[in-house]
Amino acid sequence: MRSIRVLLAALAMAMSAPVLAQTDIAGTWSGMLQVAPGTTLEVHFVLTRAGDGYTAVLKSPTPGAIPETPATSVSFADNRLVLAVDSLTGRYEGTLADGKFTGNWSQQGTAIPLELAPFAERVMSDADKAALRGSWVGDLVVTEAGVTLAIVLRFEDNAAGEFVGFLDSPDQGANGIPLANVAFADGQLSVTIPQIAGDYKGTLAGERIEGTFTQLGQSRPLNLARGEYQPRGATLSQEAIDRLEGSWVGRVPNGTGGTLAIVFRFESSAPGNIVALLDSPEQGARGIPMSELTVEGNQLSLVVPAAQASYRGTLGADSIEGTWAQGNISAPVTMTRGEYTPAVTALDLPAEAWARLSGTWRGPLAAPGGTLEVVLRFETTADGTRVGFMDIPARGAAGLAITAGSLTGDALSLSVPAGSLTIVGTLSGGSFTGEWQQGGMNTPLSLTRQP
Repeated sequence: MRSIRVLLAALAMAMSAPVLAQTDIAGTWSGMLQVAPGTTLEVHFVLTRAGDGYTAVLKSPTPGAIPETPATSVSFADNRLVLAVDSLTGRYEGTLADGKFTGNWSQQGTAIPLELAPFAERVMSDADKAALRGSWVGDLVVTEAGVTLAIVLRFEDNAAGEFVGFLDSPDQGANGIPLANVAFADGQLSVTIPQIAGDYKGTLAGERIEGTFTQLGQSRPLNLARGEYQPRGATLSQEAIDRLEGSWVGRVPNGTGGTLAIVFRFESSAPGNIVALLDSPEQGARGIPMSELTVEGNQLSLVVPAAQASYRGTLGADSIEGTWAQGNISAPVTMTRGEYTPAVTALDLPAEAWARLSGTWRGPLAAPGGTLEVVLRFETTADGTRVGFMDIPARGAAGLAITAGSLTGDALSLSVPAGSLTIVGTLSGGSFTGEWQQGGMNTPLSLTRQP
């Protein structure tokens, strides 16, 4: 009898061995990665069979968060998955059990728990989409900063027919920040906003959504009403409106020894009412509301709540001589009537270096909530001037001037004063690998030259 039991045990082991050997993890595995206290980002690992092993691509369904990024190496043995993504200086290690991986994502010395399970696409009903579709507006009170910010959530169908959402913060000049993980059922709405490490949860009741906005672990009430955002106007005499209406341009200190262009725009919205807006074109911000606008004789005063700044000056026919105050900075600033014209700075580079750089370069920059796409453009103007610009589409920043550059061998260095930043690294053919240096922080940056 004992020999039969031994034979049966051996047979069971022999039969189980090929089952273990044939475990196939090809497919899309999904998990929620905590990118900040109280904030998560959905990530996908797409694993594909390649001979006896696998290749993998890391991405996020959140627009602008993590573009498709190939893994540098993938190994899977004894139910242990080890996956490296060198371009993000990241690594995942997890163990497969009960149909899911349990492990950690490690990046820049920090290990974050990450559980992966087979991806199942969420489907929102047409009725739920119809209930959300449109614009929802509310006020977010930030008590510690002493400001109230208008917040807009927009739900719409994109050109591909996909149901998508965006957040606008008009008081900060930020528009079109993508929403992710949009879930809505039985009147309960939940979204995440990876680019600002935030999320929103609320309950739909008629034409209102009552809920809570959370960012970096701080939660605040945010109630939204269906409707379009309307800038708050100021009541002035028609004489004062006539003197102000139009565009005024000046430059303010940026705190690092340089200056940034600002534009005051005064737009008449109704008899006796005028809307005051600020643009910061070199930072990609437009339409930031200004408040507490007064004109008494020739004395003008206004406040920019989102920037915690104020301006007071003497109004003339074509200029305003005044003082810009922000934080601990107070400086004389003259605003001149006219339209903003971007400054063009010629890049002094040898012909050989220019030939290696000329064109458009794109790539990911690590940021809270995932990555941001950075675009560098090296162009020649009609008069033959060589110029460079940086764009960050997801942040609305476009045409930030690259004012200085050097290429020694393969070592590249670029300066962008508007962001008080420097880009340094190594150029190799159509690839650039280096760092974004800003405010004492060094962040990995990889760029690829576009065809």
